[in-house]
Amino acid sequence: MSSKIKNIVVTRSKEQSQNDFAELESLGINVIYFPAIKIEESERIIDLKILLSKNSRFDYIIFPSFNSAKYFLVALNETYYDINLIKQKIAVGSKTKAYCEKHKIHIDYVPEEYSAEGVIKYLSDRDLEGKKILIPKSEIGRRDLENYLRERKSEVFSIPVYKNELPNEDDLKNIIDEVNESEIDLFLFTSPSNYENFVTLMNIEDEADYFSNSRIIAIGNSTKKVIEENGVEVFSVPNEFTIEGMVNEVKKINDLFVVKS
Repeated sequence: MSSKIKNIVVTRSKEQSQNDFAELESLGINVIYFPAIKIEESERIIDLKILLSKNSRFDYIIFPSFNSAKYFLVALNETYYDINLIKQKIAVGSKTKAYCEKHKIHIDYVPEEYSAEGVIKYLSDRDLEGKKILIPKSEIGRRDLENYLRERKSEVFSIPVYKNELPNEDDLKNIIDEVNESEIDLFLFTSPSNYENFVTLMNIEDEADYFSNSRIIAIGNSTKKVIEENGVEVFSVPNEFTIEGMVNEVKKINDLFVVKS
C-alpha cells in the first residue's frame, strides 16, 4: 500500500487543462491527460443562425456548458443578433460565465449547483408559462432541463450547436500506452460521455474489474450515475461541480487516504 497518489488520468486534453492541474503536478503527481472527446460544431447550428437572423426575442437563454456558449458566439457573430433581445441570461459554471462576459454577454445568474438541477432549482418559483427559453446545447445533451421547462408550459428552443465525437484511437496511441503501462490511482471523469468514450477507446470489456484497483472522481451527479449504472463504484463527487472542485478532491485524497494498490 502506498500513502500518496502517483498517477491520475484526467479525461481532458493537456492544452485544455494543464493550468488547472499544475498544482497537482507540482506535488509530484503524474497527470495523464486523456482527451476522450473531440468537440466539433454541429450541422444543426444552422437552426440557431436562422432563429437569430429573425431577431427573435427570448425571456431566457441558458448556457449549460462552456461549449454551448462558445458555439452560440459563432452563430451570434455571423448573424449580428442583438443579445439585448434576451431578457435574462443563465450560465452553468464560473468558466462559462467568464467566457460569456469576456465576449460582452452579461450573465444574470450562475446557479450554486453547476448542473441542470441547479438551474431547475433557480427557476422553480418563477412563472414560466409561455416564456420563451433558448438552450444552445450538445447533440447528446441531457433532456432533464428542457423536459422540466416544457412541463412548466414554457416554449423551449433547444438547439444542438456542437457535437461530442469519439477521437481517433490512433491519435491517442501514446497516451493509451501510457495508461496501460501505469498503475493508475485515480481516474477523473468530467462528463458521462467522457467516461463512455474512455471505456471504448481503452477497449475495456469488464468495467468493474478494470477500475477495481483505482478510485474514481466524477465531476457531478449525472456523471456519477452513468458510471455506477455500469457497475463501477465512484469514490467521490466534489461539492462544486468544476475542475477546481475535482483538483481539491484529489488533494484531500492525497492528504488523508491510502490509495489502492
